[in-house]
Amino acid sequence: MLSKEIMKYALISGAGSGLAQALISAIKDNFVIFALDINPSIIDLYKKEQNIHCFSCDVTDIVEIQTVKEEILKMATALDLLINFASVVELGSVVEVKPQAFEKSISVNVLGMYQINHAFFPLIKQGKGRIIMMSSEYGRLLGLPFHSFYTISKHAMEIYSDSLRREVRPFGVKVIKIRPGSFKTEMVRKIQ
Repeated sequence: MLSKEIMKYALISGAGSGLAQALISAIKDNFVIFALDINPSIIDLYKKEQNIHCFSCDVTDIVEIQTVKEEILKMATALDLLINFASVVELGSVVEVKPQAFEKSISVNVLGMYQINHAFFPLIKQGKGRIIMMSSEYGRLLGLPFHSFYTISKHAMEIYSDSLRREVRPFGVKVIKIRPGSFKTEMVRKIQ
């Protein structure tokens, strides 16, 4: 556990993903981490780690986010880092995939990220922290057949990130966008 005077706090959504787990492993000795994931197994994943506090949380559910925020406020008054990993990928033809798949993609990849940032911005502002947005190489690509839903959601996230960066700069908050390529993670294995 970090000493009280040098404690840093990080909130990570989508913390059960492969990339998030690698990041958590890399920073866990320097941060108190609040790990959020829709999959309740996140709680068992880090149960032996003293400075990692896990929450089962659906980023599309404002009530769940508020409940998690109330618990975090019992442990921290500021955040140094907020990283948005929560994301889903849906591939398929734009004329064949059901509208619910498109709705889920936008709900998780754009609105979920927005809701996390909105709820926790006061803590990031207090800590003059950083918000890291995990986009994708698809965030800058042109429309590709059978990749539209994911690409649309990542394009929207890119515009949101750019706007957010400009709006919060006066508060000393930095917004960083990262565009990783494809990795062998659970999200990719679930693609049909």
